[in-house]
Amino acid sequence: MFCRIRFSFREAGERPGKEDVEDLLWAFLACLFRNGQISRTYSLAREGDYFAYVTCPEDDSLREENDNAYVARNRKKLGEIFACSVEKLGENVESAPACTCKKHSAVEMQTFHYDIDSVFTCLDCGRPIPLYRLPVPRQDQVEFFHEESWQQDFAAMERLWINCLCDRFSDRQLFDPASALNREGRELAENMSRALGCPVYYNLYDDGTRGGRKGRWTQTEHGKLRLCPKCGAPMRLFELENYASWLCDACMSSVDDLGEE
Repeated sequence: MFCRIRFSFREAGERPGKEDVEDLLWAFLACLFRNGQISRTYSLAREGDYFAYVTCPEDDSLREENDNAYVARNRKKLGEIFACSVEKLGENVESAPACTCKKHSAVEMQTFHYDIDSVFTCLDCGRPIPLYRLPVPRQDQVEFFHEESWQQDFAAMERLWINCLCDRFSDRQLFDPASALNREGRELAENMSRALGCPVYYNLYDDGTRGGRKGRWTQTEHGKLRLCPKCGAPMRLFELENYASWLCDACMSSVDDLGEE
């Protein structure tokens, strides 16, 4: 949902300076982002009042019951200066409808360079799960800073690889299961798996341009199966009406379904 948040100055009380006010507003938006209540594509405008333009995964994402401790603290600070209101402008066509499942039997962690949704996809419905509806996977944190940072790192690496015509560094970070980028992503997936108590498959990058695809498939009595690029085990094709992916139960990896060789 694409929304406009209006911050109107309260008449009573002394107003802080412009820089202090804008620091508070940016801090509030950053906390909303790291809690998954808004996507990374947010902006702030001023015309008398301040206006934030944000994309939310759900209609009710900005309700206080979805706040974590950091969002609540900054919301309270802003409430002393501003009266806030939210106007829904319509569906953001770049954002997929959010998962509404109460429980998840399995989840896939994946993203791409223009993705603005959650990195965690429910494998019961094939839709992204809003982060604030997930348990925070580490006891030393109350927000999804590491998950959001990894998503931005992945997007930057994929853009670099595309724009630089496959340079060696970005190629290795994306395609090598043992690269620093993929090791970090797999650790986040494993942490979320423990927090949720269900399998979380980590998606390995495969854009279909690698040389020849030789050795990617094996013939079995059940037909042609994809081989896992990490451990080499046969994978199983998982399909929903709106979603398809190859899953490896041996090492909890996944790859996109791009068709046979």
